[in-house]
Amino acid sequence: MPILEHNLGDYISCLFLFFSVLFMDKNSDESFTDL
Repeated sequence: MPILEHNLGDYISCLFLFFSVLFMDKNSDESFTDL
């Protein structure tokens, strides 16, 4: 099932990109940690 593996790879890469942006946003904006 090469199509399923390809979609899984795209999903993981998108998830990794989302989390990396989320963590960079949290690290750059220290004021939001006080909520």
